[in-house]
Amino acid sequence: MTEKADEGGADKTLTSAVRMVAATGGVFTVVSMVVANFRFGLGVLAGAIIAVVNLIVLARIVQAFLGKKGNTAPWAIIAVLKLFLLLGGVWLILKSEVVSGLALVIGYMSLPVGAVIASLFGPKPPEDA
Repeated sequence: MTEKADEGGADKTLTSAVRMVAATGGVFTVVSMVVANFRFGLGVLAGAIIAVVNLIVLARIVQAFLGKKGNTAPWAIIAVLKLFLLLGGVWLILKSEVVSGLALVIGYMSLPVGAVIASLFGPKPPEDA
C-alpha cells in the first residue's frame, strides 16, 4: 500500500472515533435533560464538548510525534498547553459552579464510551500501519 492510503485509513478510523464520541455525548446530553433537568444537561453537554476537543487535539499531537515529520518541539508545547487548558478550564467551570461536577464527568465519559464503541463497530485501521 502507499503511504497516502495508510494515512487515509488512519484518518477514517480517527474520524469515526471523533464522530462516535460526539454522538455518545449527544445521547448522554439528551438523556440527562430528560431524566434530570436542563441545567444538568448543559453540564453534560459541556463535558462532552471538552471530550471531543480533547480527543481531536490529542490525536493531532500523537500524529505529529509518531509521524516525525519536521520539528516536534511546537507539538510538545501544544501538548503542555492542552494539559493546562484542560485542567484549568475544568477547574474554572467547577469553581464557578456553573454546572455540577457530576454532569461534567458524565459528559466527559462520552470519550471512553464513544472510543470503545468506535473501536468495536467502526472501520478498522489498515493491517500494515
